Amino acid sequence: MTILQYDLTKITRGYLAHGVNCQGVMGAGFAKALAQTYPNLSEYWSTACMGPQRAKVGRCYPFKATDALTIYNLTTQEYYGKMGRASLDWVRASVRELETLHDTLDPVFMPPIGSGLGGLNWQEVKDIFRLSTVPFLVCDLVPKPKQVPSDVAMDAAWLELNRGGYQGQWVVLQDGQCLSAFEDQRDALIFMANVLRECSLVFC
Repeated sequence: MTILQYDLTKITRGYLAHGVNCQGVMGAGFAKALAQTYPNLSEYWSTACMGPQRAKVGRCYPFKATDALTIYNLTTQEYYGKMGRASLDWVRASVRELETLHDTLDPVFMPPIGSGLGGLNWQEVKDIFRLSTVPFLVCDLVPKPKQVPSDVAMDAAWLELNRGGYQGQWVVLQDGQCLSAFEDQRDALIFMANVLRECSLVFC
């Protein structure tokens, strides 16, 4: 299962999934990054974990972050911190519920759920998503390029300031070279998933 190098918080439309605890806390990891990007998500999740109908493990709670973006909150952990270890059974159960809610062929973008703060082995977790009826695309943060040709680096810096027409496209780079460009962000990420070697995506 390919892991794309991309910052998921920059996805502004489509579908995202991530793992959460059942205490209403989004204070670390990708959940924290999402909560900082969408403060209403943090408020929603805090409320969802209160009262008799509070969130339970092994479930999927969809949240409409914007008119264009839906976030699937997968309860893969009961607690957070040192007691917040995820469970393969909870990951599997939450994915099964997501499958019943996701009524489109659009991909769902996600980090390596459960294998960060959740403490699970990604080699064991990934098959749950790989065998799902939902097309999942796994993304991790983009590392800073180390040895990019200066002319490419200057092009990328210039394009970042020009988001109209050709300059506003999503450009897929491999080894510092442009492979393709897309008007739609999701098309670019899907293209990356079909490339055998590692790529990095630069928004210009």
